[in-house]
Parts: sequence; C-alpha cells; structure tokens
Amino acid sequence: EHHESRESGTLTTTLTEDVYSLVNIQVDVIHEYLVVSKLLRTEQGDAVLLDSLLSIIRILSEKQMEHRTHFLLSLEGACATANDFYRMMEHCDDLIERMKEKYVHIDWDQEHSNTTEVLMREASNLLTQYGNDAVFATQNAHLYVMRTIKESTIPVDLFSKAWEDEYTNNEVAISIVKTSEDFLFDFYNYLSNEFLYRKTLKVLIRSIVCFYVRTLLRKADQMRGIHFGKRQKTAFINPKTALCRMMYDIQVLQTYFLTLVQQLPSLARTVENELSVLVVLHELLGVAAGEGNVASTEELLLVLHKRTGGDVAVTRHLMRDIWLLAAPKSKRYEIEDTLSMLNADLQALSAYM
Repeated sequence: EHHESRESGTLTTTLTEDVYSLVNIQVDVIHEYLVVSKLLRTEQGDAVLLDSLLSIIRILSEKQMEHRTHFLLSLEGACATANDFYRMMEHCDDLIERMKEKYVHIDWDQEHSNTTEVLMREASNLLTQYGNDAVFATQNAHLYVMRTIKESTIPVDLFSKAWEDEYTNNEVAISIVKTSEDFLFDFYNYLSNEFLYRKTLKVLIRSIVCFYVRTLLRKADQMRGIHFGKRQKTAFINPKTALCRMMYDIQVLQTYFLTLVQQLPSLARTVENELSVLVVLHELLGVAAGEGNVASTEELLLVLHKRTGGDVAVTRHLMRDIWLLAAPKSKRYEIEDTLSMLNADLQALSAYM
C-alpha cells in the first residue's frame, strides 16, 4: 500500500519502517544481553556485538538483493520503492552512527581488527546497494512512459507514409513529447528528492532517443523482409522529404529536452550526447540520399562508431541500414568501400576505447 504525503505528494510505503524497526529490536536485544551477561565493554562482549551486527548487515543485504524487484509493478510502486530504498540507505547510515556513539570504546576504524574492518566494509557496501537499488527502481518508472508510447499509434505512425506526407507539423514527434510530459508531473511529485528525479529524466531522455532510432532502423528490417514476410521496396516516398521531416522531429525533441535542462542543468551533458546521435544519423542519411557532404562521411562514421561503444559489427550494420534506407538502389553498396577503407581506423578506435 502506498502512502502519499499530503504536503509534497511523495509516495512511500511502510517497508523502511518495517525492516528497520525489526533491526532496532534486534540491536536492543543484543545490548540487553551484553548488560545482563556483564559482557558490556569487554573483549568477549565486543566480539559478540560485532559478529551480531555483521550478521544483521549480511541478512539485510541478502534480502535486499532477493526482493528488490518485487515492488516494481506499477509507476506508483516503482516511485514508492525508490523512495523507500533511499530512506533505507539513510536508516542504515543512522544505525552505524548510533552504534559508534553508543559503543565509543570500540575503534570502528581499526584496520587491524578483522571483524571491525569487515563490518564497516559490508555496511558501506549495503549503503551503496540501497543507493543503486533506489536508482534502479526510479529508472524502472520510465518503462511505464515508454509502454504508453509503444501501445499508442506512435510506433506505426513514426516514419510511415503519413508521417512523411501528411503530418506536416511533426505531429508524431509532438505526441512523443506530450506523452512524456504527462508523466513528468507524477515523477516530480512522487519522488522524494531531486537526485532520484534527475536519474529518471536521464534514462527517459535516452529511452526516447533509442525508441526513435529503433523505429527508424525497423524500416530497414521491413525492406529486407525480416519478421514482416513481404519486403518493402523503398523506405520513403521521397528521401528529401523524409530528411526534412526528421530534421524538424529532432528540433521538437531538442526543444523539449532543453526545457528539462532549464529545470535541471545537470542534464545538459545527457541531452547533448543523446541529440548528437540523432544529428549524426540525420547527416549520414543525407549523405546516403545525395543531399549531404560526401567528404564528411568518414568523420561521421567515426563519431557514430564511438556512440555504438566501439562495436565494429554494430557500426557496420548501422551504416548498411542507413544506406539501405536513404541511398538510391544503384548506390546502396557504395558504403561497403567506405567500410573496408576505414576498417583499420574502426578497429584502432575500438582498441583505444
């Protein structure tokens, strides 16, 4: 069950309190045992305390790993879980600090004490685990945005004949933006802090660009007849018109992304990197269609190669798709000469990366 803060709209559950109330009870029982057994502040008592705390930390880590995906069943669930994991990180840190204050006679930073060193290392790992899982949960929230986009008419309309010939005001790209905007208010309210909100927007920006590129490359699959049965002879009615439409699509996405940068300036690098992918693809499509500067092909190819992570096979496949989509049929195989000529450069760049 999700609980919404009346003041902020932030979503949480009782997970954090449920887990750490049990932890606090265990810690109190350990302390009472040390007092009753007259082991408090003794070497034997310290060993019992440290071993018990280490056991608690390990169980928390094990259960966290086992159950971290169990609550990501909805947008609200993903956001609430992200907030819960973030609060668990704070509770864990608070637990360690309280132990340090309560048992000041223990040298918690004592490197030569194996148990203390292991305890502090595993506690630190648990803090990192909570933080990473909070990010993991909040990034899963973007899947509900992309699901809405994919279940709409957008995948069918994007790069279709209607997109090229009828939707002259870039309606499809605007639909992508509006769908994303519909969720932003929820993200902003549901998530407890800017860190988690920023992580969500970061992965959402990447996913939108990835969706756009994948939908474009799906046209190449259609031309080859892959998964579609019948081959499609041409990708576009008029490559020049398609290039123009794509250019304005990129402008629509750029305008939207820049409004997000105004909210969170730290997104600027992500926006720049993701938009550069679309710009390079657009320029290469222009070269293939005979509308761009052929001399820039090599430079653009190397830039694209960096964006594929230095995977030569992926870069080759992408370039072949681009030429299949935009080049006249008689010139589609010209890209093979360029790929062969630059093979050594691609390999060298991959090795450097």
